[in-house]
Amino acid sequence: MRKMIRKSSFPTKIEPGLTLEAILLFVLSTPVQFWLGKSFYVSSYASLRHKRANMDVLIAIGTSAAYFYSTFLVFNSILDPKMHVMTLFYETSVILIAFVHLGRYLENLAKGKTSEAVTKLLDLAPRSALLIETDSEGQTKERNVPLERIEEGDVIRVLPGSKIPVDGTVVSGSSKVDESMLTGESLPLSKSQGDSVVAGTLNTFGSITVRTEKTGENSTLGRIVELMEKAQSSKAPVQRLADSISGGFVPFVVVISAITLFVWSLIPGSSFENALWRSISVLVIACPCALGLAVPTAIMVGSGIGASFGVLIKDAQSLERAHKISALFFDKTGTLTEGKPCVTDLLLLSTLSRGEKGEDEWTENPSSEDEARFWSLIGSAESNSEHPLGRCIYEHSQEILGFSSLSCEDFTAIPGRGLECTVSGTKISVGNRNLMRESTGGELSDKTERRVSELESKGKTVMLVSMDSKLVGLIAVADAIKPEAIEVIRKLKSNGIQVKMVSGDNKTTALSIASQLSISPDNVHAQVLPGEKANVINEYREMHPKAVIGFVGDGINDAVALAAADVGIAIGAGSDVAIEAASIVLVKSDLRDVFTAIHLSRVVYRRIALNFAWAFLYNLIGIPLAAGVFIPIFGWSLPPMFAGIAMALSSISVVLYSLALKLYKKPQFTD
Repeated sequence: MRKMIRKSSFPTKIEPGLTLEAILLFVLSTPVQFWLGKSFYVSSYASLRHKRANMDVLIAIGTSAAYFYSTFLVFNSILDPKMHVMTLFYETSVILIAFVHLGRYLENLAKGKTSEAVTKLLDLAPRSALLIETDSEGQTKERNVPLERIEEGDVIRVLPGSKIPVDGTVVSGSSKVDESMLTGESLPLSKSQGDSVVAGTLNTFGSITVRTEKTGENSTLGRIVELMEKAQSSKAPVQRLADSISGGFVPFVVVISAITLFVWSLIPGSSFENALWRSISVLVIACPCALGLAVPTAIMVGSGIGASFGVLIKDAQSLERAHKISALFFDKTGTLTEGKPCVTDLLLLSTLSRGEKGEDEWTENPSSEDEARFWSLIGSAESNSEHPLGRCIYEHSQEILGFSSLSCEDFTAIPGRGLECTVSGTKISVGNRNLMRESTGGELSDKTERRVSELESKGKTVMLVSMDSKLVGLIAVADAIKPEAIEVIRKLKSNGIQVKMVSGDNKTTALSIASQLSISPDNVHAQVLPGEKANVINEYREMHPKAVIGFVGDGINDAVALAAADVGIAIGAGSDVAIEAASIVLVKSDLRDVFTAIHLSRVVYRRIALNFAWAFLYNLIGIPLAAGVFIPIFGWSLPPMFAGIAMALSSISVVLYSLALKLYKKPQFTD
């Protein structure tokens, strides 16, 4: 129990009942209260104007109560000589303000660590570039210019050991480039003429010239920084819970403080000074800051850690949803597979050279004349295609013949079916069964159907070719499964996530690929047109309204599905449209990072839950301790200055615990 009358260190009396100590405490504490403590009053006024009381309201009330009560005693003793200055609380006010400022300083230092990932990324980009210019006489010269002056199309030189300042394409020279700062890939990658390079990466050796494509905010590095800043400034849905609790927390504490003052004033043997002392302790020890910091600090650190591993999380909402994913849909081509299909089989009808309908006699060894004519026409038809399978056929025809494309007219790409066009007067159709039925006006023969099914059972995609409405050939294309896909799917399934595959391929091919990936046939959606992928997700959502659905894709035709899913995950090497529509972007195009993103989100949200638990436990114990509830049982109490220390430490501990996320290690995969 605090003594109610203290012996003055300066017993000299200025007036009856008024000591020099009291005057000195008043003079010294006043500037502290209204100069150092001004920020509490300003913040309190602003928050109360918006009808939301924050922690500064508690500090302002507590320190003001201590200061003004002490000032009342001092001036009352001057006005009434019979009154004597009893216990003063000036030191309580001063120490509280000092401790709170110290705590916030340490807290800001710790919070600064949570955003250092963005700072490190900003430091990756050099501030200048070596621009190559050509004068009117055709002479070239190089000069160092600020990066802001580099424009699209400019050619720059990147010297060995320097960082690449722009996104672009290597024009000349060769080198190895270290991209670990952006992708986490430890081995430098070989770069030569025609290869793409990214701003912020390190040219390890060899001088290269680069044609600028993107600079500054438009570069890959600039977009990564923008995404990280957006993620770190956004609010997760769970933050709304913390905000609502904090909003009602301050009025609750003020009421508890008032009850403490009233009850202790009535307890025999106590005094008003003792009651005020405990009331101030209640105001000071209560800390909604720990609740307020529990979410954003963990989000900031988590998004920074993700970026260092090549996992860009666009906003806090995506990070929160990712840890709840219960069903994950994968696009097949370019996501589960390499996206670089190659022609494996060519079958032609033996009647091709005669142009007759004939019997369905397929040959795998057509005459060189028939094969040359076929690839000449089909290669020209596919020269305008943007589909991976179409590009594959075009490139294969170029390798076989090395020809210049023939004139292609009336080109029409039919989503989910194939293409139609006219080449050198011949009407060409390349696509699936449905397109062939329309093109030839009939069903496939049993013999043709058997040959197609045989190829599809091996996981190959078969495209049928007709010329002038006559079926003439079968082209089988295979796309290798990514080496990490099987292990990723195994890990996802072992963590309770249902894995599904969506493909535009026919069911036989899709089931063959799914079988190799250990995906259940019931979870395979085949012959899905690009615009129907979102419908598959929405149908699943209707059947499982509580499910959190993720979608992983890479192409333009995946953009709608990425946006429709609760969490869209885009392969970084995919299209810009897909990346814009996604919630999470994988910079490295490594499927293992799909599991890393989900695993990281789960770790972050476990940390948030523990932060919440600590904040609640702290206030659950701290407020009764400050109110003197434990005095009758254990004799425990807490002076206001120690309450201030506890309050500061509670906030700092939450920040430090979030910073511990920096020790996070990526999940390990078997080779």
